[in-house]
Order: sequence, then C-alpha cells, then structure tokens
Amino acid sequence: MNLPLNIDIQQIVLHMFNFTILAGGLYVLLYKPVKEFMDNREANYKKMEEDAKAILENAHKEKEAYDAKISRVEEEIQDMKTKALKEVEISTEAQIKSAKAEAEKIVKVAHIAAQRDKQKMVEEAKEEITQLAIDATRKLMTVEKDPYHLFVESVQQEGEVDSHDEA
Repeated sequence: MNLPLNIDIQQIVLHMFNFTILAGGLYVLLYKPVKEFMDNREANYKKMEEDAKAILENAHKEKEAYDAKISRVEEEIQDMKTKALKEVEISTEAQIKSAKAEAEKIVKVAHIAAQRDKQKMVEEAKEEITQLAIDATRKLMTVEKDPYHLFVESVQQEGEVDSHDEA
C-alpha cells in the first residue's frame, strides 16, 4: 500500500518504535537518576532546614535560660550590694561610736592633765610667793632702818617721781 506523497506506514511505525525506545532509554538513563538526585538533594535541604530550625529553637531556649540566669545573678549582685552597704553603714556607725568614745576619753584625760597642770602651777606660784615673802622679810630684817621708815621713804620717792612727771 502506497500512500500519496510516498508515505510508508511501516517507516512511520518504525520511527515511532525508535522514538519510544529512545524515550524509554533516555528515561532510564537520564531522567530517573536526575530525578533521584534532585529528590535526594531536596530531602537533604529539608533535613538541613529542619536541623537549622531545631538549632535555632535550641538557641532561643538557651538564650532564655541564660537571660533568666543573668537576671538572677543581677538580683544576687543587687542583694550583695545592699548587704555590703548595710555592713559598711554598720561598720561606719561602730567606728564613729568608737571614735566618739575615744575622743571623750582623750578630752577627759586632757581635762585631768589640765587640772594637774593648773594645780601644779598654783602650787609653784604659792611656793614662789612664799619664797618672795621670805626673801622680802629677810631683806627688811637686814636693813638698818625699820620698815616704817622705808615705807615712808618709798612713798616720798614715788611722790617726787610723780611730781616730776607732771611738770
């Protein structure tokens, strides 16, 4: 059977059969391995994405845990600062009380020492006055004139000195 335009059905069927074999061979040789490679690659990327999400989620949890720890540590530090300030305040008050007591003790000792010095000076002054009185009495006894005449002469001399000062 000859068809117009020189078309041979047997040739067309053979070409279709060749095309089917070629398509089947290409499918087996190229498409299937490429599809498996692409599927494996997609699965690998999905696994990597899931791992990354898990790691990210784990990191968020750890960050929250560390934030909680940091807030607790900050609270502990604040408590320690408060305690330290109270201890310093108590220590300062104790030192101030001790210093005041020491100052009062020093003032008392200074008053006692001043009283002793005053008393010593009074005693020395009494002794000096006594010695001066004794020396004056001795001089008066050793003088050839009696004390009354000496007194009158000293008054007269003072009067003359005053009258010279007025002139």
